[in-house]
Amino acid sequence: MSDKQWTRRAFLAATTTTAAMLAGGCATKVNKAKVVPGKASPNEQIIVGLIGLGGRCQGIADDCKTIPQMKVVSVCDCFMPRVNYFRNKVGKDLNWKGYEDFRKMIEQEKLDAVMVETTTHARAWIACHAMAMGMDAYIEKPMCLTIAEGRHM
Repeated sequence: MSDKQWTRRAFLAATTTTAAMLAGGCATKVNKAKVVPGKASPNEQIIVGLIGLGGRCQGIADDCKTIPQMKVVSVCDCFMPRVNYFRNKVGKDLNWKGYEDFRKMIEQEKLDAVMVETTTHARAWIACHAMAMGMDAYIEKPMCLTIAEGRHM
């Protein structure tokens, strides 16, 4: 085994080339996306939505802005004035969409994952809904209040 770590781009290039050769196709070159140093390509970015916009989420959002492989596109909180404040203060000039209902955010955005930083009693419910809708979820601790909630997740 080699110690090489595969990127998504390298894996897709290798598999498409192999598939074309096995199918008897005459593919001689693989188109590559333009790579900008220090910036992840769209194929290597995780599209994220933030749920629960309290103080902890502000720190997480600031950290997310420094990770080129992660792109926050939407934010959600049950209190719309907080959503507007968060978009204007933390997400200034980033064109984040704001939502009051996380289910609408997940349905309307093409997210890969959500980060759930809500109050403790709402975390498990929101995380279960998000995962049932096909999202990966980062959940603050404690993830749930009861053993039953943990088993359901």
